[in-house]
Amino acid sequence: EPPHVPYAVPWLRNTLSFVWDTEGFVVKMQKRFGMTTPFRMGVAGESYVYVPAGSEFLGALMRKSIRDVNNKKAVMRALRDQFGVPAGDLPIWALDESGFGAKPAPGFEGWPPERRPYHSQHRDFQAFLAGGAALDAMTAKFVECYTRQLLLPPLGQVRNGGGENDNDKHGTDWIEVPDLYAFWRRHMFHAAVYALCGSHIFDVCPDFADQFWAYDEALSVLLKRVPPWLAPARYAARTKAVESVRRWQASARAKFDWHDQAAVEADWEPIYGARIMRARQVMWRQIGQSETGSAATDLGMIWAANSNIIPASFWALLHVALSPNVTARVRAEVEASISAADANSLDIGLLCSKPLLNSVYLEALRYSVASTVGRNAASPDRPVRLGPGGNWAMATGTSATLIAFSWFGGHDATFWNAGPGGRYPVDAFWAERFLAYPDDPSSGPLLAATTATTTTTGSEGGEDENNIKGRGERTVEDDRAATVVTAGTQGHWYPYGGGSTHCPGRFFAKQELIAALAVLLMNFDVEITDVGAAMAARCDRRYFPLGAMPPDGKIPARIRRR
Repeated sequence: EPPHVPYAVPWLRNTLSFVWDTEGFVVKMQKRFGMTTPFRMGVAGESYVYVPAGSEFLGALMRKSIRDVNNKKAVMRALRDQFGVPAGDLPIWALDESGFGAKPAPGFEGWPPERRPYHSQHRDFQAFLAGGAALDAMTAKFVECYTRQLLLPPLGQVRNGGGENDNDKHGTDWIEVPDLYAFWRRHMFHAAVYALCGSHIFDVCPDFADQFWAYDEALSVLLKRVPPWLAPARYAARTKAVESVRRWQASARAKFDWHDQAAVEADWEPIYGARIMRARQVMWRQIGQSETGSAATDLGMIWAANSNIIPASFWALLHVALSPNVTARVRAEVEASISAADANSLDIGLLCSKPLLNSVYLEALRYSVASTVGRNAASPDRPVRLGPGGNWAMATGTSATLIAFSWFGGHDATFWNAGPGGRYPVDAFWAERFLAYPDDPSSGPLLAATTATTTTTGSEGGEDENNIKGRGERTVEDDRAATVVTAGTQGHWYPYGGGSTHCPGRFFAKQELIAALAVLLMNFDVEITDVGAAMAARCDRRYFPLGAMPPDGKIPARIRRR
C-alpha cells in the first residue's frame, strides 16, 4: 500500500499543509517518497491517495472501467461546495447508482428513468456537445458574437470623418490595452455565454460577467470548505451567481414556447441558447430538482465552459503575440482556412486541422492547466491496483479517493522534450512542442523519443546545433509538413480528465480557443508593450488546482485594426 504522509495532530492530519499550499505539499512529498511513488494523506477528515503521473499510474486509472472506479464522490463535492446545490436536491444525485450508460448497472435494472440524472446528463452531452449540427451551431454563434464584440468601437471604429457608407474603412490607430487578459476575458466570456445560453441571459442579468468572475475567484475557498462565517463574501459571490442564473431560467420559462417544436429542436435560439441548455431544462423537470438546484447545476455548466479555456487561450495569445515569426505562421494557417463560400468567414473544421494552431492549443493546455482528477473504487470487492504490474493497492472499497493533478504530468521535466539545447523547459511556452517535423528527429513532444537522436549527434556525444534543421525560426512550409503528435502523452497530458468521464465540452473548447485566436489575429495587430512583464508573468497559483490558471499580473498591450 502507499506510504502515509506523517502528521502531528490526529484529527487534522495533513489538512493545513495541503490546503495552504497544495502544489508545494505535493512537491515536498514527491521529494520525500519519489516521483513515481503514490502516497496516502488525510485532508478534512477524508483519506486520499495521490496518483503519480504516467501511463502505469494515472493512465492506467483512466483506462479502468466504470465498474471498477467512478468519480461520483468528486461530483457530489462539486455539487455541494462548488456550485451550491441545496441540501434537499443532493439526494437526487447521491441515490443514483445506476451509472450513466443506457443500460442501468447490475442491481438497478428497474431504476426509474426519472431518477437517473447521470445517464440523462451523459446522454445529452453526447447528443449535443460531441459533434454534429448542435456543436457546429454553438461554435458559429461564438464566432459571430466574438467578432461582433471585437469590431465595436474603439477597436472597430471607422476613420475620422467616415460616413455611413465607410464602415469598411476602420481606424488604424493603436488602442492601448492596460490589461490584455481582462480584455481577452471580457470578449471571450460574453461570446461563450452567448453561444451556450443565448442573448436573453444578458438581458436579465447585464452584470452577469462581473458576478461570474467574482464567483470564480471564490472557488478555492469554497472547495476547501472554509466556514461561511470566515469567508462571507466568497459564499455571497456564489449565492449571487446562482441567483442570476435562476432569474434567467425563470424569465426564459415565461418567454419560451415549449409547444413550438421548431424552437424546441433548434440548434440555437436566443432565449435558452444552445440545444444542450434546453435539454437540461427538460431534465431538471424530470428529475424533480428545485429551481435553485437547477440554477446551481447550470452555473456549473457555465463555469466548465469558461473557467479553463479562457485562461488557457490567453496564454496562447500572449506567446503567439510575443513572437513575430509564430504570429506570421499562425496567420498563414488562418488565411488558408478562409471559407470558400464567404471571404469574411472561416472554415472552422479546416482551421482546427492546421498543425501549428493545434500545437499552440495543446501547449496552452499543458502550460497552464492544473485540474484535479478524482476517482473512487466502485465496490469494496474490487481493490484498485496501479503501477508496474499492478503492484500498488491504491484503494480498497470507497475508503480513499484517488487524486491526481494535471499540472505535475504537464510539467514533468523527465518526460517532455525541451527542444534544442534545452531551450524550452517545461515552464516555458513552446508553440511547436507537439509538432514532429519530418526533417528533424529531435522534434515532437516526448523526451524519450528524441533522446537517442540528440545524444548521438555532434562532438563528444552532444548535439550539433547546426546538424539538425529547425534550430532557427520555422517557416510556413515547415508547418505544412509537420505532424501533430499526442501519442504517448497519456498520463501526462490530461487537461480534460480522461476515461469514461472525459470532459464532454472538450470539442467546443478546442474550436473556441483556436477560433478566438484566429479571428483576433486575422483582424488586428497585437503588440505587447511591456515585454518584461509578459516574460515575467506566471500562472496564478491561487487557482491551483481548479483548472487553467490566469496570469498573476497585468500585461499591457496595444491593438489596432489591420
